[in-house]
This record gives sequence, structure tokens and C-alpha cells, in this order.
Amino acid sequence: MTVFDPNIRPALITDRQAYMQQLEVWLSLASLVKVSTQDLNWLYPDENPLAAAKTWLAHGPVAIITTHGPKGATLLRTGYEPIGIAAPEIEVVDTIGAGDTFTAALMVALLEVGLPLKELPKEIWLSSLRFAISAAALNCTRAGANPPNSDEVNQFMNQPRQ
Repeated sequence: MTVFDPNIRPALITDRQAYMQQLEVWLSLASLVKVSTQDLNWLYPDENPLAAAKTWLAHGPVAIITTHGPKGATLLRTGYEPIGIAAPEIEVVDTIGAGDTFTAALMVALLEVGLPLKELPKEIWLSSLRFAISAAALNCTRAGANPPNSDEVNQFMNQPRQ
């Protein structure tokens, strides 16, 4: 599995056109792409972020996951309806590292399943996304980039919500 997160840093991109051309190459090498709506808004300021992300599937990734901060995440796959997952309500301390924590936790969850991405049923995607979004939420309850371990994420997921 090759996972790609463009993680846009506008101050570091000196040639937007060259970056956009290179982005197509990177997308063609990825099996899974995680991108924030913030990044999509920078890349495609005049387009709907989900619609823009969906076009990336034509470059070869099996799945595109867009993250929407406190509004959750959406999974896009060719031939399937989008799958959305809500983020748990938390008291935010710091959002530094939330996206990287989401991606890392998602990779852990998917690798533990041990199936090719194309063979994953909806239930596995949902549980993997829930694990990833819970890990990112937990990270946001702490100062700095301070990702939780698997036990902390599982405990957090099993807590009753109001």
C-alpha cells in the first residue's frame, strides 16, 4: 500500500503549475490518498473540494479520503457511494499533528486487516475510519503533536458519548 498526503504548505510551493503537474504523478503512484479540505481548497479554489478529490480517482488510487477537521471525513472510491464519518465532539487543545495522526492510525487499522484495499468491505472501511478519526480527535485534546497509542484510541472509542 502506498499512502500519499499532499499536506500543502503554500509558502513552500514556488511554482503552482509545476506542483500541479507533479501532483498528477504522485497520485498515479498512490493506492490511498488522504487530503484535507483545506488542501483541496488551496489546490482548487473554485471547485467543490469533494468533487475535486473524486477526480483524483482517475489517476489510479483505490481510495481518496478527505478530512474535514471537526466535521469528520469522507471516503471516495470508484463505483461506490461516498462514505462519511463524523468526528467525535471534543474540547480542542491543539490541532497540530491531527492530520498526520489520522493518516498513521488509518494505516495501522488497514494493515491489521491484511486485505488489499480493493477487497475491503464497507464495514472495514467504517471501522478503520472510526479508529483514525478517534486517534486524530484524541491528538487534538493534547498540546502539540502528541498522538495516542492504540490502547488509548480503543479506550476513547468505547467511552459513552453525550
